[in-house]
Amino acid sequence: MSVADESTRSHSPQVGGRTVKGWLFALIALLTLATLSGCGLPGIGPATPQPTPTITPTPRPSEGVLYEDTLTDHPSGWPDAHGCSPQSDGYHVKGNTICPAPLPSLPSNVEIRVTVRAVTIGDPISTSYGIVFRYKDKQNYYGFEITPDGKYVFYKEVNNKFNAIVDYTFVGVIRMGGTAVNTLEIQAHGSHYAFYDDGAPVGQGDDTTFTTGGCGVDGSANTEVIYTDIRIDSPKK
Repeated sequence: MSVADESTRSHSPQVGGRTVKGWLFALIALLTLATLSGCGLPGIGPATPQPTPTITPTPRPSEGVLYEDTLTDHPSGWPDAHGCSPQSDGYHVKGNTICPAPLPSLPSNVEIRVTVRAVTIGDPISTSYGIVFRYKDKQNYYGFEITPDGKYVFYKEVNNKFNAIVDYTFVGVIRMGGTAVNTLEIQAHGSHYAFYDDGAPVGQGDDTTFTTGGCGVDGSANTEVIYTDIRIDSPKK
């Protein structure tokens, strides 16, 4: 055997231009990669799927209650004089007076809804009663009132002067009679106002005189009204 032959045998056998040792290294590398991929190590092969995080959507605007009371528990903050009287069966309003709710003045043109149940005592012949809103003082406010003979009126008092925006109008949804129970409701949308009785539309009107103010209940001469279950709310922004 020549020296050249011995030198040739000292190298690893070749297969298709690649040494057997090279093929072994490549095979080991592939097996190792496959094993690591099965373990789901980061950055190597497909990792185990992770649960998709739950995204909680931002809640849509909803109604925010500004004030709510049965008015049968002598609620604090309401007037208790000059025809305004909290009693165990409800809040009594006697005579021509306004009783404001314990609620601060609201932002300008904020949307608002007021609902309250009302019933008169006795059998008044000529009277009206209801909700005051955008109330600044007893000389400046809006009013929505009904009468025992089925009419409603939307008016404003400006510097103690009465102005009918929608004059007394008969509608067929108001419960009539001196002891009828009516659930009154006003909705204020900017300068547009809508009125309801027991959920049924009564009327609507527009005016820009008052853009903000409080809320309350009222009465008129020769009558006494009992109010219960008042709720004042506004959509959240």
